[in-house]
Amino acid sequence: MKILLINPPFERLKKVFNPYFPLGLGYVAAVLADDGHFVKIYNADNGEEIKDFTAPHNLRIRMSGQDNLIKAINTPGHYVWIEIKKLLQDFEPDIVGIQAMSSTFPSVQVVSKVCKEYNSKCPVIVGGIHATIQPERVIADPNIDFVVVGEGEITMLELVKSIRIGNNFFHDIDGIYYKDNGTIKQTKKRDFIPDLDDILFPARNLVINPHLYNNNEFGSVIFGRGCPFNCTFCNSNSLWSRNVRSRSPENMVSEIKLLKNQYGIKTIAFQDDTLTFNQKRLFNLCSLLIKENLKVNWTSFSRVEIINQENLSLMKRSGAIALTFGVESGSERMLKLMNKKISLDQVLNARNLLGKNGIDFACTVLVGTPDETKEDLKQTISFLKKLKPDSVGVCTYTPYPGSQMYDRAVELGLVSSEIDYLKYSHFSNYNNFSKDISLEDFEKLRSELVAIADRLNNRLDIAYLKNKLKQFRRDPIFFVKKMPYYIKNLSKRIRYSHSTFK
Repeated sequence: MKILLINPPFERLKKVFNPYFPLGLGYVAAVLADDGHFVKIYNADNGEEIKDFTAPHNLRIRMSGQDNLIKAINTPGHYVWIEIKKLLQDFEPDIVGIQAMSSTFPSVQVVSKVCKEYNSKCPVIVGGIHATIQPERVIADPNIDFVVVGEGEITMLELVKSIRIGNNFFHDIDGIYYKDNGTIKQTKKRDFIPDLDDILFPARNLVINPHLYNNNEFGSVIFGRGCPFNCTFCNSNSLWSRNVRSRSPENMVSEIKLLKNQYGIKTIAFQDDTLTFNQKRLFNLCSLLIKENLKVNWTSFSRVEIINQENLSLMKRSGAIALTFGVESGSERMLKLMNKKISLDQVLNARNLLGKNGIDFACTVLVGTPDETKEDLKQTISFLKKLKPDSVGVCTYTPYPGSQMYDRAVELGLVSSEIDYLKYSHFSNYNNFSKDISLEDFEKLRSELVAIADRLNNRLDIAYLKNKLKQFRRDPIFFVKKMPYYIKNLSKRIRYSHSTFK
């Protein structure tokens, strides 16, 4: 069968430059293609025009993009919807699969409608974390036929087989919601895949328009699924659970070798919730990377309380160049309410150790949570000035179903259980779910925090210049050929950076 897997447009509709390969669809595509189906991955969040959009590290400009998203969702003739319709007509899929997060669900609904306008009989399947957490709401959409709950590889394989042979024995397939003559039905929960080494590597070669990516954008990988922690704002455990299943280091390094040989990738980005939580697993992976001498850099998410000189030294030798930490707040009170199980002293200690070892310290902070006060937010601003991370993302709290903080927000009447995600995302100006901070005060304090973050992130432009100078030394002729693009890109970065402080 001809199957089109779609990553819905989101950042592209906000006019933010943030190209990436949809890793989850890559895994699903691999198992379907291996079963003999003709599969393509269409990342509708990437396009020719995004090279002229805002760089994602400029937070003030990025946050203003929510209005662009809202306008695009409500414009049937928007060029991205037209592009999707044309691709459907050219590809003529028998089945369409779409991945959904909570913030992208309004876009998923439009894509589903476009699919049905192309062919009303073409089955539309939606999976991903939002489909897993709110399957009843997703399947209620008239343009969505099936919802895949939880891990999608085996479920999609069985569902596609049943659709292909036309037996309609959907009740035998674990982990789905479906419609039977207008009646919504669900099957029993599917067990997790016990051995992740059994899963095929993501089929990056099946992406449509590969020329839109630079090679390192294919370098995202996952070493394990699950997170042992239980932060109150996060819903990751609703998808993966707190039991972490890991691939073997040998399996992981085999994929890295493939990426280096096939794509020339120089930097690997581990997308695990917390790659470094298990010290034995980390030691085995880093040791194998050193032994294989692959000469690739890597980045990952981590936690401050596990950082010490011994593991940092090992990570550095294996290629680590940056670690990202969920600092979240400069208020000890808020860290306890978030169940972060870290202290500000641990954050400062980790920052100091990474600096000594030549590894960049990146972090995120989360503002606008239900129980945050003005004093908490002011403490975060003061702490960020003291911390001086190499880069920082300021996320505004978004109530995600499946998290404890979402239940708290509903309990306080701050959100409806049927929240409309058209307005809300981590970088939306519309987010404010604090019961104790007025909208005026929140916007003022958040703007101050974002200005500090943008000032810190502007140093990325200096790093960009240094990198280009290194390229010039290595290959002056190539550099001269690319000079007009470099000048345009740097000019855009500087323009956006300076506009932050006007």
